[in-house]
Amino acid sequence: MNNITAIILAGGEGIRLQSVVSDCPKVLAEINGRPFITYLLDQLVESGFQSVVLCTGYKAEMVERAIGVSYRSMRVSYSVEERPLGTFGAIAKASLLAEEENILAMNGDSYIDTSLSEFVDWGLGNRVKAGILLAQALDSSRYGRVSMGKDGKIIAFEEKKDSCSPGLINAGIYFLPISTIRQFNSPTVQPLNNSTSQQFNNSTFLSIPHSIEKEIFPSLAAAGDLHGYPVNADFIDIGTPESYGKAKEIFADR
Repeated sequence: MNNITAIILAGGEGIRLQSVVSDCPKVLAEINGRPFITYLLDQLVESGFQSVVLCTGYKAEMVERAIGVSYRSMRVSYSVEERPLGTFGAIAKASLLAEEENILAMNGDSYIDTSLSEFVDWGLGNRVKAGILLAQALDSSRYGRVSMGKDGKIIAFEEKKDSCSPGLINAGIYFLPISTIRQFNSPTVQPLNNSTSQQFNNSTFLSIPHSIEKEIFPSLAAAGDLHGYPVNADFIDIGTPESYGKAKEIFADR
């Protein structure tokens, strides 16, 4: 993991969780006595990552107080959004703090029980321009399905449906070379290395695409540059009170 930096999208407010979790960012929602984000950080450490950038927004100071500038053996930096930048805007801004040529970006409100190092090795070994970790779901209706060709390229994203059906879903973990990010974003701000906490002017990023799921990935798929990495593993998110309760059950033995 020497040539890749992890980025966690940790700026969400968690509006749908207000009935069960209040007054804190979604990534700090408590799961069996500890913040949810610590399960993601443990997964990164155990996969060999040495540095992570947290993209914070809503009550950013609470996240920084809770996690600090290091977690176990891993360095922690912060990319703070003064205004919401969306998933791609946040990743593009945080990438300026990366010291390596490749990014592993993760949603901060979901977890999949699989090897991140194998996913990274796949991305590096195949020199993909962009890769999505895909989970096999028995019910894909809540998330929408991802269609993949025999060559491993993603060819379509299907909208959420009312009817239950199995299929591959986006697990919220992405392999992204810095060069791919720069393809859609040419920042005037120069990258800063070896910084533990840095705020950049958001004006640089407000004019670029905001959603990696709705804007960037469809464009890459149309060009044949988006690959999928399917796994059969437990996947959970904490986006709703129901799934939040389920997460407590899944992590009960961790």
